[in-house]
Amino acid sequence: MQRIALIASLLLVSCTAYRRQAPAPQPTVEACAPAREAADFGVDVIPLQFASAADIAQIVGHVRLSDPGTNVLADVRTNSVIVNGPESGRRAAAELIAKLDIKK
Repeated sequence: MQRIALIASLLLVSCTAYRRQAPAPQPTVEACAPAREAADFGVDVIPLQFASAADIAQIVGHVRLSDPGTNVLADVRTNSVIVNGPESGRRAAAELIAKLDIKK
């Protein structure tokens, strides 16, 4: 009986020591999802009629939009501009793109 108590106490001590050494759990994609939903993260594809997608993406990419997490890319195959990020940044980019996509 004393052996069983000794083994049980050794197991308890080793489990406690293991818990102290165990690394903290890392955040998962699911844990980050609420932050993205709160920021209303999304992607917009804006087709252009007159301007070159590469030119517009370069210009809009250099302008400081309302949200620094907004990215602007050109799709030259479809002559479209792809904007991803929070809604406020996408809206600001779309407004600027509409002003720049005009006849020469």
